[in-house]
Amino acid sequence: MQHAIDQTTRPPWSIYDVHVEFSAVDGVVNSRTISNPQKLRSIAQKILLQINCKLGGELWGVDIPLVNHVLPEKIVVYRDGVSDGQLSVVQNYEIPQLQTCFSTFEKYSPHMVVIVVQKRISTNMYCCNVGEFVTPAPGTVLDHTVTSREWLTFKLCHMYWNWPGTIRVPAPCKYAHKLAFLSGQFLHQEPSMQLWDKLFFL
Repeated sequence: MQHAIDQTTRPPWSIYDVHVEFSAVDGVVNSRTISNPQKLRSIAQKILLQINCKLGGELWGVDIPLVNHVLPEKIVVYRDGVSDGQLSVVQNYEIPQLQTCFSTFEKYSPHMVVIVVQKRISTNMYCCNVGEFVTPAPGTVLDHTVTSREWLTFKLCHMYWNWPGTIRVPAPCKYAHKLAFLSGQFLHQEPSMQLWDKLFFL
């Protein structure tokens, strides 16, 4: 059902203006999803968490030390959506362009690391059990030899506020996907400046 709004009778600053100026595209809850009374509490909780994030609230935090008003000495870039055949493009073109940006600031040359995020890996782990290789038991943790202690990436996989558990990629990658999809499919313009520091696209 559509509602027509008479522009001549509407006051110059109304609820309608506020909604258009500050709102973002919201999600839809399927009626079949909420038809199960046993799941209502969980669904309501997740909706409230999303509303909190969209309004700028924090659900949980991980201690990542930051110093305000100071340019960072180290920069970590997570680059997603790169196939094996495109790695040379990232190395030869994208990284030099990022480094060129540092010259905008006087006497600024931070250390930068670019991490290419790839989810589709075909590495299998096996353990040796009585002379034969078998699949490790559920709950086995591999934390040495072939792993690195990339704690920032680990912590960022816990910082996606649209899901209560961990995700397969660092949260900035997931947020970038959501924002790009929303902008390309629905917004078709820059969102209001009042939303720039909010996770309105969740």
